[in-house]
Amino acid sequence: MNKISALIIDDSEIDRYLLKRHLSDTGLDSDVFEVSNGMEALEFFHQREKDESLRQEGYPPTLIFLDINMPLLNGWDFLEQFSAIKASFDVHSCVVMMFTSSNHQSDLEEMKKYDFVKGYLVKGSFTVDELREKIVQSTV
Repeated sequence: MNKISALIIDDSEIDRYLLKRHLSDTGLDSDVFEVSNGMEALEFFHQREKDESLRQEGYPPTLIFLDINMPLLNGWDFLEQFSAIKASFDVHSCVVMMFTSSNHQSDLEEMKKYDFVKGYLVKGSFTVDELREKIVQSTV
């Protein structure tokens, strides 16, 4: 598998840290960016698209891990806005994996509205091997 890059969008610093550790433990070669809410994530894309000097190795991310419940702009609102900018920016190949503490059926149904959302991880309920498998499946 080629190198992947990931953007973690989560308001919990602890959850971002744990996910980065799990990503490292998968053995997949990856670059990781992180922001604390959907608004920062949109700014992340807007700034880098306007100013190429801000682009780092691994940009654009191939995989976005997205929390649902966040301040300023939650995961669902981010998806609405991201779907609008996805075509105009160099992020057409990005896929999203929901990364949330919610295991509500309504959230699983909501994510199906977006063809670029390829998976759903409930925090604390997956193994490193399961994470690796989901990443491989969603990025091929």
